[in-house]
This record gives sequence, C-alpha cells and structure tokens, in this order.
Amino acid sequence: MSRNRIRATYIFLLSIICLLFTSCSKSEGAPDNDIDWLKSTVSNEMAEEEGEKTSEDMSINDEESTTKVASNNEEKSTDNSTEEMTTIGDATTGEDKTQEVATKDTTIKEETTIETIIETTVEATEEITTTKEEATTQEETTTAVVITDIEKTMYSTTSLNVRSGPSADYDKIGSLKKGQQVKVTGKAEQTGWYRIEYSGKTGFVSGKYLQDEPLPEETTQAPTQAPTQSGGSLEKVLNSAALNPTRSDFTPLNELMDKLFSEIFKEGMSTYQKVKACYDYLINSCSYGHNEYVYDYIEAYFYGYKYQVSAYGILKGHIGVCDDYSAAFAMLMQAIGLDCYVVGGQTSKAGGGYTGHAWCEMNVNGVIYVFDPQVEDNIAKGGTIKYYRFGKTYEQVPGKYIKE
Repeated sequence: MSRNRIRATYIFLLSIICLLFTSCSKSEGAPDNDIDWLKSTVSNEMAEEEGEKTSEDMSINDEESTTKVASNNEEKSTDNSTEEMTTIGDATTGEDKTQEVATKDTTIKEETTIETIIETTVEATEEITTTKEEATTQEETTTAVVITDIEKTMYSTTSLNVRSGPSADYDKIGSLKKGQQVKVTGKAEQTGWYRIEYSGKTGFVSGKYLQDEPLPEETTQAPTQAPTQSGGSLEKVLNSAALNPTRSDFTPLNELMDKLFSEIFKEGMSTYQKVKACYDYLINSCSYGHNEYVYDYIEAYFYGYKYQVSAYGILKGHIGVCDDYSAAFAMLMQAIGLDCYVVGGQTSKAGGGYTGHAWCEMNVNGVIYVFDPQVEDNIAKGGTIKYYRFGKTYEQVPGKYIKE
C-alpha cells in the first residue's frame, strides 16, 4: 500500500474517532466547537502532507538537475554521445512530468475524499444533536404535572405543610393543623397532591394526609380511672405491679429514652405517674405521618430490631404511624419494668367498618389492658387528652379492636 493511501486511511479513521468522541462529549456537556476542532485537525494533516509532497518534488527536481549536469559533462567529453544524452534527458523530463501529474491527481482525489468525510461527519453529528434535543424536549413535556379540577371539602389527618407546588420540592408557604377543614380545587394525578385554597391563595398538600370525612370524635364519657376486672383502679394496679426493668439492646434508642426520662420524670413519681407521663408525651409531642428516621437504621429494622428502630424514629423525629406510636410506648414501658408489647389487627373507623392498626397490650397480674396512644392522639386533635384508650380492658372498649 502506498504512503498516500496509508495517510488517507489514517485521516478517515481519525475522522470516525472524532465523530464518536463528539457524540459522547455532547451528552456530557462538552463545548460546541468539536466540529471546528475536527476540521482544523484534518486541515493540519493535509497541510503537513502537502509540505511533505513539496519536499519530495524538490528532491525530484534536485535529482533532475544532477542528471542534467552529468549529461552536460558527458556531452563535453564525448561529442558523439551528445545527441543520445539529449534524447535520454528529454525522456526523463517527460517521465517526471507524468509522475507529477499523477501525484497531483492523487492529491485532488484524497482532498475530495477528506472533504466528503468531513461533510458526512458534520451531518451525522448535527443529526445526533438534533435527536437528543428532540428527546429532551419530549421528556420535559412528558413530566409536566397536569392538574385536574375538582371541588370538594376534605380534612387533614395530621399537621402538615402547605407548599407552592404539587410536591415536597416546592417552597413551604404555610401549614394545616390536624383535623383542619380545607377546600380542595384540584388534584395532580402524577404526584397525588391536592390543590387547595389557603389564606386567600393557592397551595398544595400531600393527598396521603387528607380524607373525605372529619376525624372521629368519641362521645362516651371517659372515667377518671379505668376500673380493673378485680374492681380496683388502674392507678392502684400499676403502683402495685412488680417491676422488671428491661433495657433495649439497641443503643441509639436507649440514649433517647434516658434523655426523655430525665426530662419528664420527677423524683418520687409513682409507676402510674410515669406511665401517664410517657403516654402524654407521645400524644403532645408527636403527630401522624411518615417516620423518616427509620431509614437511619433500616438494616437493623429488617433484622430483628423492627420495634426498637420504629421507637427510635418517632422519638427522634416526633412523627410516625400507629406502629411507631405503639413501639415507642412499649419500649418505654419495658424500660420502666412493665410487661408491655405491640399487637396488630384492626380497629373500628368512625364511618363504619375496620382498618388495619397496631396498639399495645399490658399484662398486669394476668389482666390485659389496652394502651393506644395513636388513636388517643387522633381523638384529642391537639387538644385535651381524654384517655379513652388509656389502660382499658377489651370489655371496656367493645367492638373497637379485632386482633389478628
């Protein structure tokens, strides 16, 4: 293969590599002058090749001059051979001119080929860029949030933020209280958020924390003390219970509980007073919602520390669901020394029927008592705690619970 053909092949391969480089670079935010760089590189290669060709032509001319000098010397020394050498010189010159013409033809063909490669590269690159821009525009159009107009009244199931747009990525512009009534004017189907009227302007809240009916209110009068099956008061039963304090083997939870006890317990408190202080704390300081701090120890959650991690999360972030309320209360009671644990099943709804739920049972001298801080919090709605689910036997709350 001739040197010129090797160089043309090299330039072609270089063009293809630059095309691939340009396509990759565009997707990573590279500058827009890659095509100019390609043209400049190929032009430099062509200039370098032309320079080499010029050097070769000069060498040929030097050789031709040398040949002519030699011919003249021979002509002077031998007169009889002058005519013959002249003929040879003319033949040599003709051959050189033929070679020069062929070289120029080859150069023109190579230049035409290079220009074609460059044009093809530019067109392919522009086509790739256009395709990417069209795909980006299509993606942005697809992800646009569509609001469907609706009109109804709903109620917040917990305290929650009101934002300027239909997701948690937008700015907070206010908040709703637990049980607050709101007028809903639309819904973002992609995110499940509702558009509401808020303080004379438009706001958005998560649809997970709105419901169609008001939060339930208990109408049964709550006794000051829940009687036990044996006829005594809950306070007497708890104060007479044998205590066996059990520390959790989950250190982050132990640290939070020790800190909490130092804040809410006072010297000389009875067992009953400590139980009530823990119950009140969960209701007054926590609200219903997603317990994000569970993810701090998500591996432990799935490997035998479900209740410990749930308790840690709500005590840390002051927000959680029924499982978290119940887990925290059970862990606090066990630390005090009482036999308390989480159970699951269903609880009655205000509008009829049942829904999945978790609550606590406490076994004191063989008698089972129900403690349900999450439902109690729902009943209180941020106001006075009524103690409807504090230390009740199942006979005192008939039809309220169905155990699994």
